[in-house]
Amino acid sequence: NFESIDGIAAAKRELVEALGEQGVAVLNADDPLVAAMAKSHAGRTILYGFDQNANVRAEDLTLSQDGARFRVGGATFESHLPGRHNVLNVLAGIATAQVYGIAPESLTNAVGALAPGKMRGERIEHNGITIFNDCYNSNPDAVRMMLEVLRDTPARRRIAVLGAMKELGEHGPAFHAELAGPMAEAGLAFNASSVRVTSPGLQVAIAMDAANSELYNDKDKKYHFHKSDGKKMSSDELVEFWVKWCKKY
Repeated sequence: NFESIDGIAAAKRELVEALGEQGVAVLNADDPLVAAMAKSHAGRTILYGFDQNANVRAEDLTLSQDGARFRVGGATFESHLPGRHNVLNVLAGIATAQVYGIAPESLTNAVGALAPGKMRGERIEHNGITIFNDCYNSNPDAVRMMLEVLRDTPARRRIAVLGAMKELGEHGPAFHAELAGPMAEAGLAFNASSVRVTSPGLQVAIAMDAANSELYNDKDKKYHFHKSDGKKMSSDELVEFWVKWCKKY
């Protein structure tokens, strides 16, 4: 574990420094720590993002429950990946393609065909319930981004099921506590007496939108994610579990 975000950035900067003058660095202009890595690179740098300094910049962004629509130069893109953060991921690909002389205009179909990976913003529709599964090796920024997606997705009721984030070092407890702000901004009610779902090595907190937060307040309710044979539930079985839970409340 690294002691701080700065420590992680320093380790990542080593990769940029190792490129040499002939290498090309593709960096996120919206992240000050990453954008600053350009100073450590003697060769060509391509910046991508929403920032005015980005060489590959998204403009005219429109987010919807179906994904995003935006423009890069003269090319208009429609992506099925949820959230502003996934637009950044697409921009990284467009910028990398530029290294090989591939113009943005030739990438519109490829971007439109992109789909979320398993447990990485994966969207699941089940009996009228929309589930965004983003539980693979999560981190504070990823949680914030998916809370924005949850906030901006039209719904009669919104529920966030948040698992413990690992490998955050000594600042882990503070990073978890800081998520209370983004949850409030997303219209979710959460406090220390909210439901905690536990099993060996796993802790989960549940937050509901304020209008429905009174529907479930069993402080001591616990679920153990193991089947009768002692085996752990698969990700699909966990999704089915939460679908049934959501339908109850």
